[in-house]
Amino acid sequence: MIHLHRSLPTKTSELAIVKLFLALGLACIDTVWALYMNNLGLNDSAIGFISSSLVIVSILATFFATPIMEKYDQNKILFLTLLTSIIIFIMIALFKNIVVFIIMAIILTILTIFRINCLDIIFRDSVPDKDLNKAEGFWYTITNVGWVVGPLVAGFILTTFGLSQVFYLVSGFFLIGLIIFSSLHFKKKIHAKVHSSILHNLIKFKTNKKLRLPFLLALGLQVWWPLIYIYTPLFIISQGLDVSIVGLFFAAIIVPMVLLEYNVGKLSSKIGFKQFYVIGFSGLAGLSFSLFFIKNIYWQLIILITASFFVALIEPLQDTFFFKFVCKNNEERYYPIFKTTKSLGSFIGNFSIAGVLLFFPSKFAYLAVAILMSFFVVLSFKIENQ
Repeated sequence: MIHLHRSLPTKTSELAIVKLFLALGLACIDTVWALYMNNLGLNDSAIGFISSSLVIVSILATFFATPIMEKYDQNKILFLTLLTSIIIFIMIALFKNIVVFIIMAIILTILTIFRINCLDIIFRDSVPDKDLNKAEGFWYTITNVGWVVGPLVAGFILTTFGLSQVFYLVSGFFLIGLIIFSSLHFKKKIHAKVHSSILHNLIKFKTNKKLRLPFLLALGLQVWWPLIYIYTPLFIISQGLDVSIVGLFFAAIIVPMVLLEYNVGKLSSKIGFKQFYVIGFSGLAGLSFSLFFIKNIYWQLIILITASFFVALIEPLQDTFFFKFVCKNNEERYYPIFKTTKSLGSFIGNFSIAGVLLFFPSKFAYLAVAILMSFFVVLSFKIENQ
């Protein structure tokens, strides 16, 4: 990882530091997000449906991302999204009201779409094509370092000072990221043509057969994450465990990814993607199914942490698999649509589990996820190694 870091352009490495501070903030948010809604008086199912509704908002916002990102400077867009996000986190901390929270959450969801797309494309364009696999592994490794530390910090702040203080902390992390990014000067990307027709962009994406499989497979982990970040904290609290366990759990599940993802990205450039996807989704399906039969919450948490080893086989490959089939001039046109996998997969995961919990005990959430992961195992066999 150190060798790659030194081989990257200086601004690219510094951009990874921006990503690190944003990851610290986002990890803190995800640690307390469901707990915050629960604290406002919402039950498990309602939290799931609200999360699903926000996903719909993000999908709609994505359709407008392409013309805006092609017409305006992505560096300025990213700057504004970070600045506005900081203000929103402070407002959530100040106003403990469900209506205010939902309004802020909607705005934050829209901003997230532009932040993710701009940051990822700026990073990808700063990396030589020959280093893409390794660079993406490095990118995710840096990100996951933040996701290890963030939950631990959030757990400490939560138990010591309370929920609101976590949002103040997040605004601080984003502010540091904003300051570092402001010191960098990436070249503005010029587009001869702005693809302003949302419908035409969707049609072109859909008719591009090479992009279908990367899109469908990228849904898989996004279906998985709601089980971890929305429902597991609620299961932990419902079992009477201390809230600090949530932060420890969120930190622990990221450790396997920090250990493996750089090497997975590096190795995939030699042997291809198929083996990693097949083994990764098979492991997630099998472990999810085993959780259906295990009642002890501590064993459940251990198995979910173990599942992250299989997540690490998939996560650093998703964007790389997509970028292999897209030229740089079409990144702004197709990448936002591709990233709807984050929203769509989250919606499928949230809605499926929320629907199951309306009628069945919590253990059936694991069975639902096992069935969904099995679908992605089948899809993985369709990959043709390059």
